[in-house]
Amino acid sequence: MKVEIYDLLGRELTINPTKRPFRFNGEVEGFARTNWLEKRAKWNDAIVPAGKSIVYTRDGGVTISADVSNYSQHLGAIESIREGKDFAPKRGVNGLGVTCYVVSSDDKIILKRRPRNNPHAPSFYDSIGGGWMTSANIVGLNKLCTDMTLGMAEALYEPLWQAESEYEEESHLKPVSFELDNKPSFICRGLNDGLNLGISYIGKATVKADDIIDAIQGYDRKGEVIEHERAFVAVDISNLAKLLETQAELQKIPREELRDYVVNPDGTDAPMVDEYFGGFWAAYKKLTGRPLPQSLSLDSLAKQGIEIDLFPRDGENLKDVEYSFFVNE
Repeated sequence: MKVEIYDLLGRELTINPTKRPFRFNGEVEGFARTNWLEKRAKWNDAIVPAGKSIVYTRDGGVTISADVSNYSQHLGAIESIREGKDFAPKRGVNGLGVTCYVVSSDDKIILKRRPRNNPHAPSFYDSIGGGWMTSANIVGLNKLCTDMTLGMAEALYEPLWQAESEYEEESHLKPVSFELDNKPSFICRGLNDGLNLGISYIGKATVKADDIIDAIQGYDRKGEVIEHERAFVAVDISNLAKLLETQAELQKIPREELRDYVVNPDGTDAPMVDEYFGGFWAAYKKLTGRPLPQSLSLDSLAKQGIEIDLFPRDGENLKDVEYSFFVNE
């Protein structure tokens, strides 16, 4: 497992739209277009921002430059990576998403199992309130999503608004029942399964974990897009280290065997999407109030086959230091 984490260092994050289209290479685009027509002709596409680079500015901010792109292209690029195509991007994809790491009022984190037929990281567990920054959050999931004028909409580039929208949609909690930090804490990209960039917020809910799960399951309706298999675990925050410590072995489970994998009631053996492993690792101290144990140090994880690539690099003075998100590097 390899994960990239961009620590935002408590700085203000700004996303600057270039108002230009992002393009994958021609083979990726053709593969994505064919896959979409063959497998998802009835789905609605959507506009998403594609991060070009991140800059730690000399005035103490962080800025992302973002082009305009389509969800269908990023999904096709992800599938080309999973299928091992020679023309596939080498560093995941650069579509911008948001990820929420929220603790319930009874100090638990909720993980949900992704559908077995999901085109992106099927059967793995992730958390509630994660998704692409997309036009669907602005106009709803319908044909209007593909209107390129939405690529100019300010809301498309506002990660806090997008994160709140994602968490409200997935948890079915009212906005007064949860709160996210005003500033994102980090950006995480898993390079094995997650593959896109998650701008990550830490938060707290005023509702117990079981009540949140009941709200999600009670809302599911026939014909709606279901982002889980009605399989949830509520992991006590005191067990977060144990959950993270199990991942090196869990990631070795053959992907086809994950379809029938059964998780223990305490959830500490739930195979996680790599982005969420990296995110909970990065958020560990803030979520638990304790420093990371030695078992989760960079050196210890590396010995287990988990590589965490941290940005900014040690020793850099962070005066307009730029890192490229470009996916073919």
